[in-house]
Order: sequence, then structure tokens, then C-alpha cells
Amino acid sequence: MSWTNALIETYDNYYGGALLEDSHPLVPVGFIEKKIGIRVNLKPDGSFHSAQLLSNDFVLCVPTDPAAESRTGKQTLPYPLCDELRYVAGDLSKFTQENYSTYFSAYIKNLSFWCERDDAPEELKVLLKYLQNQTLASDLLKSGVISQDKNGNIPEKLWKLIVDFCILKDSSFVSLCEMKSIKTSWQNALISSMENKGLCYSSGETQPIITNHAKIDGNAKLISSKDNARPFQYKGRFTEAEQACTVGYTTSAKIHNTIRWLRDRQGFNNYGSIFITWSTLCRKIIQPSDSAEYLGKDDESDDEVINTEEVYAKRIKAAMEGMRKVPEYKENAKIVMLGMEAATPGRMSINFYEEFDGRTYLQRLEKWYLSCLWLIPVFEDKVKKYIVTTPTLHDLGEAVFGYDNMRVADWDAKCTKSITKQVRRFNADIMSSIANGLLIPRIYVNAAYHRAIYPMGFENRNGEWSREGWLKCIAVTLAMLKCSDRKGEYKVALNETEKDRNYLFGRLLAVADVAEMHAVMDSDAQYRQTNAVRYFSAMQQRPAETWKTICERLQPYFSKFKYKRFEKKYRDLIDEIVALAEDKALSDNQPLSPRFLEGYYNQRYVLIKELDNDKKRRMKNEHTEE
Repeated sequence: MSWTNALIETYDNYYGGALLEDSHPLVPVGFIEKKIGIRVNLKPDGSFHSAQLLSNDFVLCVPTDPAAESRTGKQTLPYPLCDELRYVAGDLSKFTQENYSTYFSAYIKNLSFWCERDDAPEELKVLLKYLQNQTLASDLLKSGVISQDKNGNIPEKLWKLIVDFCILKDSSFVSLCEMKSIKTSWQNALISSMENKGLCYSSGETQPIITNHAKIDGNAKLISSKDNARPFQYKGRFTEAEQACTVGYTTSAKIHNTIRWLRDRQGFNNYGSIFITWSTLCRKIIQPSDSAEYLGKDDESDDEVINTEEVYAKRIKAAMEGMRKVPEYKENAKIVMLGMEAATPGRMSINFYEEFDGRTYLQRLEKWYLSCLWLIPVFEDKVKKYIVTTPTLHDLGEAVFGYDNMRVADWDAKCTKSITKQVRRFNADIMSSIANGLLIPRIYVNAAYHRAIYPMGFENRNGEWSREGWLKCIAVTLAMLKCSDRKGEYKVALNETEKDRNYLFGRLLAVADVAEMHAVMDSDAQYRQTNAVRYFSAMQQRPAETWKTICERLQPYFSKFKYKRFEKKYRDLIDEIVALAEDKALSDNQPLSPRFLEGYYNQRYVLIKELDNDKKRRMKNEHTEE
């Protein structure tokens, strides 16, 4: 199935009654969403009743046609029903410096043509009667809805407002655009007015053929034909646009309306690109870009359970099982992932397309959540906690590119900077890996790892060294390593029996780091860089040599402990770790593998947790004694 067929199937299923919830309706063929600025209420006899200004975010589904959607500059191409005040107010020229009679004439001509049809609703004829009187601008001024400037002119910002018309029915005013009879009548009128019929290459049906397709984002078009001013675009292959490919109006409208609907409803903005994942049956699904928080949080406290990986797995699987109960995840259901990118300001392109059955999609998504996870530090209400979770795409990006680079990309609205394009490519690669059940590309894992082993490069917004930023980078890097671990070596919890040389050196480094912090805990030096941190990268490159240096510099800090039991605790732990090593393993000065990060992070977490618990006990005892 092609992406066009998937979008058409989605549209047809929506109007076929497959949708479970309809908080954001899909625009039907022949209609478009527009922001309405003024609402005019008419009596059944066609006389003016009242009007009001609407909020800037009031959006209404209004009739349209391809010509109106593509108008630019001073082109007089009106929308069929709701349009700017300069089109619908025949007397506007009395209150402006410009002559807008041509705009009004074009609008009335189209509306009259529509009213002449046999299926034209009476309400439409009532509107035509009122507008032909050419009193709309005067009525709006008299009612106080709009006003004139000091020169007696209606300002441009007012005559560019789109006007919606309502008719009094059963003691309430009803918008013409929301009447079923209006919708049906316009769709029939639009299709019958299109004379250029031919074969639609997408649907295989005979439809009115158009070359002026709708815009997706700004002025960017997904489907476009040759610009007559630039004949070289055909490169000598064709003489007319229709010879290359013909797309029917109905097909085009379904495609573009569905894309816009999906984009606004569940699209993921990827630094200039848009990713959409959906079920063709229009049911709610879990998005690959969703964070684990979407699926809920652990019930168990990290104070009580160190290894919550099992709890996390149960939570993820429960969420997935819940989604599997939804009918679209049967074998015949389709899940589609679509990526779009603006190649130029006026052109959109499909740069990613994948299609799965529902079960395959969920299995791959489940694999992602359960394989790429780690114990990650997070802040909730300014309180730091450690939670077993899957990093977000933004977390992964920070680990690969750095906090500062991600901020630059986040603020680059026009997506012109080099780092923005790199982040966009990165997110696309990660989304593709998730969708296809593949490992994270090694180039990104290596980039995150090389940032993690250089702690001195991490700073906060104030330009100060950031231990928290560095530790989070390590955690996210370990999640990426775990996802790429085919042997299953990387574990979230501390393994106190592991004899791997790389792991043991990491544990030793963590003991030295926490011991030094603990020794000066009562001073401002609590958050300074310890010797273990300063020698972190050297430890990775020359472990045996560097560990000797760290041990020597650690000795003075042992004398600073107020309670000698703490000194004994750290010395004994170092001895226990050393005892696990195989013969001469810790004398080997060869560079360490990424597993030393695992040993460091897991051991440090356990020690810090013990310190926090000890502090809580002491505070509790002091409170009891008082």
C-alpha cells in the first residue's frame, strides 16, 4: 500500500464510523478549516439581526475550492461561502481608500451560481438576498462590531477578517457552514463544476483532475506540478503537467485533509520535519515519540526498591496488553508511520514511510521500551528522584549532542542551523530504529559515550560545572548501550559478583568519588569535582596507572571522617572489589570498555542511596530525642 492509499483509507474509515472519539473532526472533501473573525446573524427574511467579533482561536470548517486555496496577492478568487470582509461586503469601498468592487462581484457571481442549483438550500438564498443589498459594512459599523479610524476608514486588520453567516432557526442561530444540507449541496456543486476529468493515478478512478493542490504547512505543497514560468523543470520529458501524473480532486482533498488532521491531532514536530503515526481505522495508539510517562508511573518507591526494572517491565507490558484489546490491533489492522520534510520553503517531501500490522507495531514498540531503559535521575517538584524509565528522544539528543546544542536547535524556529539539521536527522534515525525493531545506530551510541567519559565538559545555565547533567548523560548513555547490547550484559541493578575488569574499575572509581564527597559533606565542597571526577577520562584510558594516583589522593580524606566506621566501610568495600578481580586483571593498563560506566553508575547509586538513608535515620533520631 502506498502512502496515498493509506491516507485515503483512513479518511474513508473515519466517515465510515470507525472512529471511537471525535474531539477534533476530520475536514470533509470540499472544506477547509479557517479562523473566523466576525459572525453575522440574519433573520429568516434575510434582514440583519446582530453580529459579534470572535476570538482569535475560533476555527470553523468552511466550503472551499482549489482556486481559492491557491490565491495570492491581489487575485480575486473568493471562497464559496465564508471569506474576508472585503469579499462579502459590497459597501466596503465606501469606508476604505481602495476599491473592492471586483472582489465583491467575484464572490456574488460564485454564490449566485451555487444558488441556481436545484439542491441549493433556502438558507443560502436568504444569504444571497442580504448580501446583494450591499449593507454589510454599514450594519457592522452601526452595531459597533467594527469601527472606523480617525480618517473614517475601516482598518485593514478588520476588512481582512473572515465572516461567518448564521440564520435564525428554532429560536437559535445556526451557522450555514454547519448545516448538513449546505455541506452536501456544496460538495455536489464543486464536483459538477469541474470539467477536466481523467484518470486519477492514485485511486484508479475517473475524477476531476487538478494541478493546483492544497498547501500542507505555510506555502509548502506536497503535490505540485510544473511552474509554467520554468519549463526546464520537465527536463524535456513532457510538454504538459498532466503527462507526468494526474491526481483527482477528491483524492487530493482526502489526502491533504487527512494529513492536516493527523498532524494537528498527533503529529510529532521533528525540528523542521513532521512525523505522524496512526491507525488507518482512526483509533488511538501509542506513539513512538511518547515518553514512558505516557504509560503511567511506578507504584513502588525508589527508597524501597533499588532494582525496579521488573516493575517497569510489568507496567509497560500492561499498557501494551491494554492497547491490544482495541480492535484495530487485529491482524488486518494497519499502523502507518509517515515523515515529511520541507525540502524548500514551497515544497514538502515524504522522507519516511513504514507500514505494519498492529501486532508487529506493538511488539516493536514494547521491545524499545523494555530494551532502552535505565535508572535515570529526574526532578519532580525540585526533588531529585531516580526512576527506571526509557529516555525521551530529547534526552537521547542531549546525550549525543549536548545540552547547549539542543537548546540552539530548540530555539531555531526556521531550522536553518547546522545542529538543527543534525538533530532532525538523529530523531529520524531513532524513529526508524524503533519502527523497524533495529539497534540504535552505533555512531550515536559512540557519540554519547565519548561525552559521558569527559565530565569536565558539563555546565549548567550559570556556567558552573554540572554533576547532575553529567550523571544524566551517563544514565542515558547506558540506556543506549543496553539497547545495543546483544549479549545482555548491561543490568540496571548493581552486580556485586561481576568479575569483569571494566566493571570492577568502574566500581572502584565510584567508591573513591563517594568517599571523598562524604568526607567533606559538611562543607560547601559537597558539590565540587572530586579527584575521581577529574581523573575520570584518564581512568578510562589508563585504568591501572590512574587508579594508583586516585588511591594516593584519597588517603587524606579518610582522616576527615568524624566517624571511623565510614572510613572502614569504604576501605573494606575497595578490598572486596579488588578481591573479585582475576589474577593481574587490575594491573592491566589497557583502555576500558563502556562497561566501566555501568560499574561506576550502579555502585555510585547504591552508595548515595545508603548515605541518604543514613541521613534520614539520623534526622529521625534527633527529632525523637527532642
